[in-house]
Amino acid sequence: MRLKKGCGKAYICGIGLAFLITAVYFLAVWKQIGFSYAINDDINMRDIASGAYTGTPDGHLIFVLYPLGFALKSLYRIWPGIEWYGIALTGCHVLSMWVMLSGIFLYNGAAGGSAGSQAGGRRCFLGNGFPAAAAYLLLYTILWLPQAVRVQFSTCAASLGAAALFWYGMGPKGAEGRTVREDLVTAALAALCLCVRIEVFCITGAFALPLFFYKEKKEGVFKGLRLVFLTGVLCLAVFTADRLAYGSQEWKDYLSYNQSRSNVYDFYEVPVYEESRELYETLGLSADTVQAISEANMLADDSVSQETFRQMDRLAGQRYRRQFSAAARLRKGIRLAGENFSPSIYGYLSGTAVFLWLVLLWLLICRKKRAGLLFWLGAVCLQGALWLALGYGGRLPERVGYCLHLCSFVTAFLLCKMAWGRNWERYGYLWDRVLFFGIAALLSWSSFDRAAAEAKGGQDARDMADLIEAYCLDHPDNFYFADVYSLSAHTGQVHFTNRRPVGRDVNYMRMGDWMAFSPLSEEKLARHGIDSVTESLATDDHVFLLTRDDNPMEYLKRICADRFGAAAWHVEDVLNCGEFHIYVYRIAGKEERVLDYQSFEKVQANVNPAEGALAADGDSSTRWNSGEPQQAGMAFDIVLDQVYPVTGFRLDLFFYEDHPRHLKIYTSEDGETFTERQAASAGQVEFTFAEPVSCKNIRLILEEPEDEEGWNWSVYEILVFAQE
Repeated sequence: MRLKKGCGKAYICGIGLAFLITAVYFLAVWKQIGFSYAINDDINMRDIASGAYTGTPDGHLIFVLYPLGFALKSLYRIWPGIEWYGIALTGCHVLSMWVMLSGIFLYNGAAGGSAGSQAGGRRCFLGNGFPAAAAYLLLYTILWLPQAVRVQFSTCAASLGAAALFWYGMGPKGAEGRTVREDLVTAALAALCLCVRIEVFCITGAFALPLFFYKEKKEGVFKGLRLVFLTGVLCLAVFTADRLAYGSQEWKDYLSYNQSRSNVYDFYEVPVYEESRELYETLGLSADTVQAISEANMLADDSVSQETFRQMDRLAGQRYRRQFSAAARLRKGIRLAGENFSPSIYGYLSGTAVFLWLVLLWLLICRKKRAGLLFWLGAVCLQGALWLALGYGGRLPERVGYCLHLCSFVTAFLLCKMAWGRNWERYGYLWDRVLFFGIAALLSWSSFDRAAAEAKGGQDARDMADLIEAYCLDHPDNFYFADVYSLSAHTGQVHFTNRRPVGRDVNYMRMGDWMAFSPLSEEKLARHGIDSVTESLATDDHVFLLTRDDNPMEYLKRICADRFGAAAWHVEDVLNCGEFHIYVYRIAGKEERVLDYQSFEKVQANVNPAEGALAADGDSSTRWNSGEPQQAGMAFDIVLDQVYPVTGFRLDLFFYEDHPRHLKIYTSEDGETFTERQAASAGQVEFTFAEPVSCKNIRLILEEPEDEEGWNWSVYEILVFAQE
């Protein structure tokens, strides 16, 4: 069916106007809020694509399909100074809004084969689209903006999937002469959704099924098969290219391992060692190794391999099935799915989606057609099956729930518009205006503030990522392993420019996560001459550990000591990240020993003396606390059981802010004559003498602190280092 005269200009005008509104909206959001990565999975994929992971841009992003990874890799090679990964993900939201606004301007009032589209061809309601566009922007701000500014590949894929549903649902039926161009837009959006996240593509496909059959009805299903064919061809091409990119044996082994790793962490969970000792003894894993695995630091013990996870997957699966029947797992899934309809998690999105499905039920009841009620029941049951399948899997993160609720909302809205039919055109414009003013009063500004608050709330984590990266790059001769648990919250800001090095990799990596044992991980380690993470930490003077101040990692200390006799852990530096403090540890070999509480004759403090012994009791959960803000004259005495050649000491803290300010250090061999000593300080928590000092007594006295923050002085454990 051809367009009416002059409607072609309206197409161009509508698409251009939609682009202008989208550009202004997102420029305002970029200026006022900014975009940041929601989880560190995107940080890894960004670094892989840009070349910061291995030194060379690569398209094997694991979660994002290879065709998109290849495009990003190519862009980084041609223009390495631009952050293409972040731009591509934020571009998903931009493209989605552009498509949806275009659909509103071009098809508003013509959806579902209304009277206007049937009587006079496709109509272009450009002027009447403004109230609907305004309502859409308000709805977007309320329901989706907090997710759009927290860039995450799953929710970006959901935006693309929702745009594909919306463009198709707002446009004409196949029987009304829907063009190839219009079908290609839907198919391309679906293929992009598949590229970004295959699981979200499957969710979108499930919602597209009832929408397709309701829209085309019996008389138009055959004519709508062109859309199905185009979508299938594009998506099959994308999927085939992805499988070919992972066709080598190395990548096949990794993908097999990664599936087992995902089962262990996301479905079965890592069983507690004491409760599954027999299982772990079968695998030859110690309690310390199990703790390393449970904290995702699987590279910390070089006895762990891909095969370890395959066996854990098999044995943990058998144990899980014995422990929980299918009925118990189903009940657990129902409970987990039910929790995902809480307004405290999803705000207005989940409630609005449910409300629209109830409106659709009312509209279908008004039609008094049995087929319509059966259709509604089938569509709702399909959604229920999706929720239950995910809940039965034992893991339903919020980002997946957002994807489901968004697709549900868009589908319900389109079905309501089609079910309203002629009445939509008769009352639709009035309804648009009512919706506009109603939503204007419905916390749209507070939703904008909420998005800004969430973005600001994660600033410390983003600053930490930038600070760690800058610190490592400032020490190019070293290599740094990061504790996964400590850095699990760290993300990054989405910038327009690529701030990572071009042509060489960032000289740090986490001791685990989903990239462990991958060809890229092996390439990065080989590039730095590292065969074993444990051995390099324990024996290489240029390999360091990054961990947060509240995670002492005792299990890793024992692993290093058992394998390589490396018992002395020194704090080389402390990175102040606001809410977080990152310790940079250097692990010494056998030339040094650690004098712990067993080598202390006594410890005493001149304030709160009753608790002084807690600072040297071997229990890292107890501490001595001054009980009042630091002030000049506070003193702490350490008496060893004999004279040692002391090289330094460390005050282990749980709250870094409780570190001593302006500390004077005195030593004595007899407890009578004390000599003041100068010591190099690492973050005011570890103090090192230039030469070993023979002493039995160490006295610490505070001078007047310069700051006025009023922090106490506390010590969890005192460690004294001495020459062997």
